[in-house]
Amino acid sequence: MHIARSLKAMLAAGVCLLPLQALAQSNDFDVDDQPAPASAVKTPDNWVTLGVQYKSAPGAYLGRFQGSDGKGLYGIGDFQLRGSDPRDSGGTRYWDVEGRDLGFDDRSFIAKFGQQGTWGVQLSYDGIPYRAVNGFKSVWDGSGHLSAGLGGTLIPLAYPSTPLFAFKAPVQSLWQPIPDTALAGQLVTFKLGTQRDIFAGNVKYQWNDWTITGSLKHEHKTGYQANSLTIGGTPSLTTASAARPTSGVTSALGYFAQPIDYDTDRYDLTAALNTQRMQFQVGYTFHNFTDNLTMFNAQNAFGFNPLTSYNPAGSSAVTAASIFAPYSLPPSNSAHQFRAMFGYNVTPTTRVNANFQYGLQLQNDTFQTATGNPAQTISPTNASYNGVMQNLYGNVSVTSQLMDKVDVRLAYTIDNRDNQSPGGKYAADWLSNYSASPASYTSIPFSYNRQALTGEVGYKIAQGWKLTATNVFETTYRSYANASWVTQDTGTLKLRGQLADDLYGAISYSHQDRNAHTYNNNYTWTVFGDTARDPAGFYMYFETSRKHDEIKTSLDYAPVNSVNVTLMAKAAKDTYPGSTYGLRNNNNFVVGPDVSWQVTPTLSTHAFYSYQSLQYEQASLYESSTTAALSATTGYAVPWTNKTTDDVHTAGISADWQAIKDVLKITADYTFAYGNTAYAMGDSVVFLGSAVVSPVAPTANAAIINMANDRSMLSLISIRGEYTIRPDITLLFGYAFERFTNKDPANGYAANTYANVILPGTSNYNEAIHVVGAGMRIRF
Repeated sequence: MHIARSLKAMLAAGVCLLPLQALAQSNDFDVDDQPAPASAVKTPDNWVTLGVQYKSAPGAYLGRFQGSDGKGLYGIGDFQLRGSDPRDSGGTRYWDVEGRDLGFDDRSFIAKFGQQGTWGVQLSYDGIPYRAVNGFKSVWDGSGHLSAGLGGTLIPLAYPSTPLFAFKAPVQSLWQPIPDTALAGQLVTFKLGTQRDIFAGNVKYQWNDWTITGSLKHEHKTGYQANSLTIGGTPSLTTASAARPTSGVTSALGYFAQPIDYDTDRYDLTAALNTQRMQFQVGYTFHNFTDNLTMFNAQNAFGFNPLTSYNPAGSSAVTAASIFAPYSLPPSNSAHQFRAMFGYNVTPTTRVNANFQYGLQLQNDTFQTATGNPAQTISPTNASYNGVMQNLYGNVSVTSQLMDKVDVRLAYTIDNRDNQSPGGKYAADWLSNYSASPASYTSIPFSYNRQALTGEVGYKIAQGWKLTATNVFETTYRSYANASWVTQDTGTLKLRGQLADDLYGAISYSHQDRNAHTYNNNYTWTVFGDTARDPAGFYMYFETSRKHDEIKTSLDYAPVNSVNVTLMAKAAKDTYPGSTYGLRNNNNFVVGPDVSWQVTPTLSTHAFYSYQSLQYEQASLYESSTTAALSATTGYAVPWTNKTTDDVHTAGISADWQAIKDVLKITADYTFAYGNTAYAMGDSVVFLGSAVVSPVAPTANAAIINMANDRSMLSLISIRGEYTIRPDITLLFGYAFERFTNKDPANGYAANTYANVILPGTSNYNEAIHVVGAGMRIRF
């Protein structure tokens, strides 16, 4: 979802434009940066900012990185207190205490003190919030128990008596919808999001040419994130015809709020030597991650009927209410890293750099239960995983200017990931639909070794013109992969120079050939002990052969000193010549101008626009080595091919106006972003195992169709200002308006729409929010 990421990035930038937050932090509004009147004394280093901000409506997007997602008043408080020995005292002691965003969940605090050039101590705190969705709904609470509103009543499950149900054209489903009122008020509502609290300390000591540094950091992260799980196996289907049993469902899907309760600790120790010709550093890092929760054990909420597949022996101990779905949470783990860096100037024009790192990652968390079926007693072969990963990274480079017009660079890189974790089979029963003979799954210790050799030559053709040629040759070896040996050769040419007195340009072209030697289709599935699943011509796009072409160009134009115009464009294309199915090719295009204009000595403006297009072509079919491709006579259009396109438009304009010199400054911004994502999906057909299940006649159209596009739009206006009453008192004021709309055809369903799929109740998000604030900064 490239569009979602792009829009989130724009909204994150918009948050920084909130009135008081921007005023309190932006260097543009710091009076230290303003020229003081000739009669004024030195501006004090210490200051305190106090103010208030009002938000007209709640908004999960605006303010989601500040924690200010609710409606109402917010207090603003920033401060800076600094001190040092007088300049004429001969002392070098200093201290500095700062606080930012007090009143918000992203508040921060830092204290520094020490003796300049000898030693220093630093203590800090940072709060990092993230607010996602306020109305997420689930049949489970945060520990996996059923909602108290259900009162022990299980949600009935049954195949529909009529063949097909339409929900929101063109979306259709095989499953019967239950009445909208059946679960009304009975689900648990969550506010998704996280809060990270980070405490850090740092000590530095200078000894001759050596600098010794030690640091520690502790982070606590809590909250909820969206997730889903399956209870039970697959539905019991007797035929592939339109007829359906009225009961017999033995599985269901539900969304849940995954609880987060993490503690992360990091310890660093480094020693660095810095001389005129040589730089050297060694270091050690220990990282420890602890998940204070081990498992989300979801109690079954669905009325399975019958339960024979859960209890082949017919034990009366198995009831629908006694079934659970254990979901293991991220395991606790630790890591050690040793590193060394070296740089040496062999001659004034030749330098050698080297960087080496060795890492050891360990994970030995206890395995959780492998089944939620009370009739089975199944335990993993081992009590814990005992995972061990060794990582080795090394890079050596030499740069040199051979003559006045020629410079070269040679580099070698190795990145080796050696997974020494035990591989083996572990008992589980989810693969066998709770059968009497539990199945097993296999753990595979994937490893890889990547090496790269880089050569680069730069040649100054004429005054202001330079041609650079670069070639990178890489080899990658992977264990247990379909393509165990992959080579990649990338060549790049870049030309940059002065086209005219005020016009500079650059253009580069890059071509890459990736060759997957002896691609062995289905090899990974075979290692897992499974039957072959990938049909001939279906390749993993990140492993298979690929051709990549990319061209980039830029123009810089400055007709006068007050105007600067930049235009950039980039186009890239990937093709996968060996792939018949899967991702066939994709294209990426970006273009946009950027203009800065100093209109007058007191007024400056800036404007930009960018357009990005992402295009994908994919092909697929339902086929494996044990299930042949469906015949065209059945009415199912297989294989299928479809293209999707994502488009993003981003534009903005800003102005800084020094209305009254040293007294009044006003800044205005406008940002606009529009994202459009296309979807393609299969219609009116469901695949279960090797059977094709359709609730309509075999002549039904199962072609891939385009759904309505997912469109998102953001508009953000901000006006900020500061008025300096006197050198030690400044008034801050501002206003912002943000409007965000999202139209996603996959959203908008009630939390209880499906009988067999309990959706999270999220909907298309739309908000229009006004923010106004004012405050005062006092310096002393």
